[in-house]
Amino acid sequence: MKLQPQYSAIPTPLRHTWSGLVNIDQFRHLLRRDAQECVRMSAQELGARHVRAVGMFDDYLGTFGRDPQTFAAPSPTQRSNWRNIFFIIDQLLEIGVNPMFTTCFTPSKMARKFSGVFGGGGSAAPRRRATSRSGASS
Repeated sequence: MKLQPQYSAIPTPLRHTWSGLVNIDQFRHLLRRDAQECVRMSAQELGARHVRAVGMFDDYLGTFGRDPQTFAAPSPTQRSNWRNIFFIIDQLLEIGVNPMFTTCFTPSKMARKFSGVFGGGGSAAPRRRATSRSGASS
């Protein structure tokens, strides 16, 4: 394929595909009231409509870990916990902006090995193979 620009053609303005999108860096920062206030100001003063943040499954958010019912057991069971993620989503929707999900991290308890990035609790390693109830890997 060969691209050939048509310099003599009438110019067409670029679409502003990303207008209305702001970035807050890490999803976990949105637990902080000051970060939520920055998003609120961005919505009111800049017209932000969407917020992008990476690391929805960062270990700091506690999305996957020990089940509180078996926490003190010698071999506690693991379970998902969406409380912090739901709280952040609710706060963003209350402000009037939509979250743009960027999962990109694997909870360390689900990862094959921990492969930390950016000095935080996010693992970039792929998840472990799922094990069926019969014990066979899939």
